[in-house]
Amino acid sequence: MRKTLMMLAAGTALLGAPAFAQPDSETAAEPVDSAVAQAPDAVKLTPATREQVRAGAEIADTGGNSIGTVQSIDGDTAIVVKDGKLYDVPLSSIHLDAGNPHRLVTTLAPDEIQARTAASAETGGVTR
Repeated sequence: MRKTLMMLAAGTALLGAPAFAQPDSETAAEPVDSAVAQAPDAVKLTPATREQVRAGAEIADTGGNSIGTVQSIDGDTAIVVKDGKLYDVPLSSIHLDAGNPHRLVTTLAPDEIQARTAASAETGGVTR
């Protein structure tokens, strides 16, 4: 009986002690919160229509960095120009930012866009 009471007391004491391996909840959330505040929320993105993706429209990535300006539409692909180079961006990856309905955002990273453009050129697509 005495051992049971000692074990019960020790267990209760352990439950009341703070968990040292866990970071403070306020400081742990700050870096994530600031990164999310800078990027458009994926929930706030709505697919852009072909009419909304038109020549002269600026496209940014989800981090807010400019991908380039739409030069033309070729089938299901927007031809985007930046620094004199042309890139293929699938229309299915272009969205409107609900916070700014005039802002086009692509969900593709810049390296994905470059890889798609290179693959298109190698497979007989338009050479850029």
